[in-house]
Amino acid sequence: MRKTVIVLMVVTLCSKIIGFSRELILSYFYGASNISDAYLISTTIPATIFAFIGVGISTSFIPMYNKINIDHNEKDSKKFMNNIINFLMIFCIIIISIVFINTKFFVQIFASGFDYETLKLAITLTRISILGILFTTFVYIFNSFLQIKGNFLIPALTGIPLNIVIITSIILSYYYELYYLAIGSVVAALAQFILLLPSVKKENYKYHFRLNFKDKYTKEFIILSLPVILGVSVNQINVLVDRTIASRIVSGGVSSLVYADRLMVFIQGIFVTTLLTVIYPKISTLAAKKDLSELKKVITNTFKLTLIVLLPMTSIVLIYSKEIISILFGRGEFDVKAIALTSTALFYYGVGILGIAIREIFSKSFYAFQDTKTPIINAGISVMINIFLNLILSKYLGIGGLALATSISAIISAFLMYSSFQKKFGDFKNTGMNRFTFKIIFSTIGMVATSIMFKSLFSQYLNDFLTLICSIVISIFVFVLMLFVLKVEEIKPIINQSKRGKKDE
Repeated sequence: MRKTVIVLMVVTLCSKIIGFSRELILSYFYGASNISDAYLISTTIPATIFAFIGVGISTSFIPMYNKINIDHNEKDSKKFMNNIINFLMIFCIIIISIVFINTKFFVQIFASGFDYETLKLAITLTRISILGILFTTFVYIFNSFLQIKGNFLIPALTGIPLNIVIITSIILSYYYELYYLAIGSVVAALAQFILLLPSVKKENYKYHFRLNFKDKYTKEFIILSLPVILGVSVNQINVLVDRTIASRIVSGGVSSLVYADRLMVFIQGIFVTTLLTVIYPKISTLAAKKDLSELKKVITNTFKLTLIVLLPMTSIVLIYSKEIISILFGRGEFDVKAIALTSTALFYYGVGILGIAIREIFSKSFYAFQDTKTPIINAGISVMINIFLNLILSKYLGIGGLALATSISAIISAFLMYSSFQKKFGDFKNTGMNRFTFKIIFSTIGMVATSIMFKSLFSQYLNDFLTLICSIVISIFVFVLMLFVLKVEEIKPIINQSKRGKKDE
């Protein structure tokens, strides 16, 4: 599993770097402006709407497909797959029609603070970009299908053509027409679909128009997906509230919040998403076998690996938020005001990096047991906390208050999920978790002290970029050195895997 995770992390890193480049290019040409606000809302609306479907598919499709395959055969599993595709296509067409007719209503829900010109542009872009969810439906289904077949690489690669097309559309929109922004998002989804087709065909899949609403497995799939969709819909309220309040605080507020959020998604996506993609089929199998002992070992190891990576990452984001934003975005139309807004949002988002990761680990664990009730209740509590904190903190911290509210609610949510798991499945005994956590925190404190000291020293002689690079390299070296001094055994498998990888080359 470690080798698969490492390969996927490398591929995901390449994809995320290209993906983050699109944010840099968008910020270069449009900064944090009314145009970038309108564009980002036009992509947020389809993404938010389809998140309900997408998470339902990725969570429910894999166990249902495997169940049919075990109970019957592969042929019946693929019939089920075709039925789900056709059912979702009809559902998406209905959604597209509703959004297209009521676009102004949806845009104002997500950004009620837009002025007339920004609102008009957002409506036009949204009516184009909403068409992309048709292709996205196929992408989610095909990704899940290939993961069932043990093919994790091709699904991970789909982000590359997606981002290349979007980057091209941003550049074209600047020199020609703004409509290219929305057209690019649709063509990008199509590019993902085309990339997946050859691999899907190799698995002997053939599309047939099959639509049977009475199919018992389709009904089970929908019943299994509904609680997940409900949970996601609750989480998406966070997005809606954040964007709406941001649009009222300041022009460019939506863009600054999204730029910072995308950077956090970049960090989470490289490690957390990749890791969960690999372990979810494994913990689903262990849950089906009711092997709690082994499942807890997998969760514990995942949690330990998450701490090793994300605690130092959190420290870097908190210490260097301004420098990171200035170096990444500080050019073109991205002015000093935009840097200040975005770096503030990034700092407060950084507080919740670990909380989000832990919450996702335990959410997947509950889904593996087909327990959707616990994550939904947790998500509901988290949203209420987030909205309450949004209204209070945004008055005092502006855009930063919205980000801090998200982080605090994520940390509380992670604690609640951990407590719920312990109550339902027992404590994590004899895992050495307490001792391990102490060592990682102590090592991180050493890293932070080193980082602050060298940042102060280097900033007197070097520019922001060199100060950032030199300080981070030295502080990470100190962090790893302290792990060895404190005899953190969990880093040995990572080093051994790296050595084996070099030998294989």
